[in-house]
Amino acid sequence: MISIGNAIINEEQIAAIYPSIETPGKIWISLTTGRTVWTMATMAEVKAALHAAGKDNIPNKLAQELAVLEQLAADGYYYIARDETGELWAFIAAPSRGEDCWNAENGGSKLTRSDLFDGVVEWQDDLPSEIDMLIEDMTLHPFRYEE
Repeated sequence: MISIGNAIINEEQIAAIYPSIETPGKIWISLTTGRTVWTMATMAEVKAALHAAGKDNIPNKLAQELAVLEQLAADGYYYIARDETGELWAFIAAPSRGEDCWNAENGGSKLTRSDLFDGVVEWQDDLPSEIDMLIEDMTLHPFRYEE
């Protein structure tokens, strides 16, 4: 067990760790059990806790991408798309493509982790990506997404 912020976590159950884009200092921890927990900590504190536990690496980018998609799906989002500026947005309903961004016409949208999904979700895409389809493909064919 390791301590990250005020959370005590079994390090063997960590699937991904990533910072919140909405709240500075908030860290999301996705577990292999399917749960996602959060705590207030810095990524430096996360790395130190993992190092002390003999786990010197944060789970790979694919694991982080899957964790983000699974959390978005659990929150009721069905699509993701990248704007011309590079920002990545999640949508409840299929958005329409605008001149420089995707527009949520029916339902809500939220900004998500723009540092992920490079080469997977791009502004040049003709359609938004379906979250469930991405989860399925990333799970069945991880080699397509590994760096």
